[in-house]
Amino acid sequence: MARTALATLLLALSCTASAAEAPKLVDPWIRATPPQVMTGAAYVTIQSGDAADKLTGAKTSVAAKVEIHTTMQQGGVMKMMPMDSLAVPAHGAVKLAPGGQHLMLIGLKRGLTPGETVTITLQFEHAGAVDVAFPVLDARASEPEHHGDQMSRH
Repeated sequence: MARTALATLLLALSCTASAAEAPKLVDPWIRATPPQVMTGAAYVTIQSGDAADKLTGAKTSVAAKVEIHTTMQQGGVMKMMPMDSLAVPAHGAVKLAPGGQHLMLIGLKRGLTPGETVTITLQFEHAGAVDVAFPVLDARASEPEHHGDQMSRH
């Protein structure tokens, strides 16, 4: 009887944990890079639902690693600084944009060409892994011209 109750409790907890609502990912994009450039930046707006979540990491096949970065002013100079995670409040949004928080693609394996799409897997503390299609825009772009979301559960 005790084993049955424990098994039922564990099953209920695992179902609850895996049912976390994935955040809505709006207007993802990456700025194009020349072939010889080894870094790039990706941007997206992360909108949460009823529960807060935290972006804890990311990965893509086009770069050796992806880091969460923020831009800060130190001694009159703007500097990019890595972040361990990025909190997304319940019923809130966090915009990753040029000049602010962004995903830094480090060790690019090739240049990123306007018109192509790059998949980046975002890892959230509660929602888990979410694959996002990031269109590559012209290097002069400041943000995408369209508005929509592109995501799929991993």
